Amino acid sequence: MHSTIFFFVPDIDECADPAIASRCVENAECCNLPAHFLCKCSPGFTGDGEVQCVGFEGDPYTHGCLDMDECSRGQPCGRDAICSNLEGSFRCACPPGFIGDPMSECTGTSCMRTHITSCTYSVNSTFGTNM
Repeated sequence: MHSTIFFFVPDIDECADPAIASRCVENAECCNLPAHFLCKCSPGFTGDGEVQCVGFEGDPYTHGCLDMDECSRGQPCGRDAICSNLEGSFRCACPPGFIGDPMSECTGTSCMRTHITSCTYSVNSTFGTNM
């Protein structure tokens, strides 16, 4: 006959320790797991959570992360689209009068392409006239 001995080791919340939780970069959160922890990027961000969360640059351990202006680094949007920098990301949009997928191409009407500010359509009709 043999007996089994069970040991219960309570989980330590590593995230409660500021020195450990500070390993998670800006826009990441510390997640306590059984016997370890994990730095996970916040919703809308990608990366490993300890070194970087995409959309930011810099050294999280020395000077912190700064927003990266993706719009100033080339053209991340499609042709004729407008790029707007957001914190940690960017947005592409078709300008007024244009349609399409702003990530690939925005196309406008012929009057928009010729820089006419407005298009009018008129119909000449005469009511109540006997012909």
